[in-house]
Amino acid sequence: MKRCDVAVAMAIPFALVIILVGCRPQTAAPPPPDFTTLKRDLLELDQSLGLSRRTGVVRPERYIAALEQLERDYRLQREKPTGVAQQGLDAVLQNARLLRQAAAEYTARASAIGYDPDELPKDKLAGQWWALLEKLFLNFHPAPSEDTIDLAVQALEAAERPAAKK
Repeated sequence: MKRCDVAVAMAIPFALVIILVGCRPQTAAPPPPDFTTLKRDLLELDQSLGLSRRTGVVRPERYIAALEQLERDYRLQREKPTGVAQQGLDAVLQNARLLRQAAAEYTARASAIGYDPDELPKDKLAGQWWALLEKLFLNFHPAPSEDTIDLAVQALEAAERPAAKK
């Protein structure tokens, strides 16, 4: 569909010729970005979070699958988030990767001492890994009413809405 400023029609025997001057194609505003997949992945990651004295993370396979899905979908996302949405997503990904590594190290140590509930609290290395796990978990949930994953989802939702024209 084209919009023309000036159109002049000339009749020529057996043919009609239209001369268009100053035509330019209409440009539609690009659609707002869609971060639905990333928001879903963040919520899956949030639901899989939970600490366990035996395995570090309550269901490690579910947590790892959720984190890998988030990383994969982020890589495949055509339009990347920017600004606050990008910062929030980067912070969640970095913390989630560290938590995965700490959980693996804690589980390896707990396995080395046979998951003995009496020995785990006494083991210095297991205690250090557990303290790191708790700290990383608190990065996601610093207070009962705060959740950095939910804040990242809200930032993505805000990035999806086009800016209001003034």
